[in-house]
Amino acid sequence: MRYFQKQKFMELDSILRYFILLLFLKMGFLAGGCDFNMNQPLMAQSNVVLGTSGERFTINGTPTFLLGVSYFDGRNYRESDLVTLSAKGFNLIRVWLDWREDSYLDENGNWRSGAEQDLLRLVDFAHNQGLIVDIAILDKDAAFGNNKSDRDLAVRNVASLLKNKRNVLFDLANEHDTSGFLLQFTHSDAADLNALVKRIDPDRLVTISSTGCHLICTDVNNVETGNIKAEIDEVNVDVLTPHFLRGSDWAAKTGPRLAAIKNYLQSTNRNIPIYLQEENRRNDNTGPTKDEFFEAAENAVNLGAAAWIFHTAAGFTLKGSTFFDNLDPTERLVVDELGSRILGSSADRMPPTSPRNVKIVIGRN
Repeated sequence: MRYFQKQKFMELDSILRYFILLLFLKMGFLAGGCDFNMNQPLMAQSNVVLGTSGERFTINGTPTFLLGVSYFDGRNYRESDLVTLSAKGFNLIRVWLDWREDSYLDENGNWRSGAEQDLLRLVDFAHNQGLIVDIAILDKDAAFGNNKSDRDLAVRNVASLLKNKRNVLFDLANEHDTSGFLLQFTHSDAADLNALVKRIDPDRLVTISSTGCHLICTDVNNVETGNIKAEIDEVNVDVLTPHFLRGSDWAAKTGPRLAAIKNYLQSTNRNIPIYLQEENRRNDNTGPTKDEFFEAAENAVNLGAAAWIFHTAAGFTLKGSTFFDNLDPTERLVVDELGSRILGSSADRMPPTSPRNVKIVIGRN
């Protein structure tokens, strides 16, 4: 009887706190961050577990297309950014552990001061917003890539810290085939790192990303089958993550390139998710149009990709501005419309549990 009364009290207390939070948000008393539309329906995210089923990602066992944004400067993340992205229908962000001057790890692969807590806060807050976090651990200029022991320690530290965080995907190395890696990075090296991760966390989903011609180049009929086999059979990736070439016809070729890789995978009974992670982007108000972004994303969905990232520099520097402040006018239109265009009406979501950076702007689009 006492337990029942305690539970009932806790439920009433939670409901009361929820409505008090809504009241404060509606009145606009909270400072900082970007806009959060109070007309957006709200729902709590009780659990977010990323998985795979055949060629699809799953969330809590349900096949789900992942639609994300490049959010590389994760250590300077804004809660308001994540709230608004979730409200607009996005369910994925891509973060780099080594990004410019704000690396989470030092040159020996150890955590920088406060970095463990920073990363845990980001992952947990993303979880509360129903967001998957794709974490790129290594890159060609990573501070901790000078020798194998440092690189192994970095991966071991990350895998151990996030062992119980089920809304996380690891990209072991961004564009692993790039010749500029400080330490040579072969498929065998990637396999060793993946094995290291799986010893610590057997259920962690792992990928490695590659440059434009590693898996398929300009000719959509010319699939690099040897590299695909190596990534799946040797590295043992759970997800295939090519970075397609960014020519002027990139959007129109998204579908044919994707179909060519999928056809090969099906012919060899290697049906795993294909994640289009770093497509073309705008630069200084020039580059792809809104319609090209829509075309590429729709081609990805229609031809069976498991995930697609809206690649943008808006998430590159977040110290002095938000992701949404950094978008150019075309990018703003893409972000405003892409979620509903690709996934339909976004799900109801709950406001942030710690809304220190949220500011309400009523009536702003």
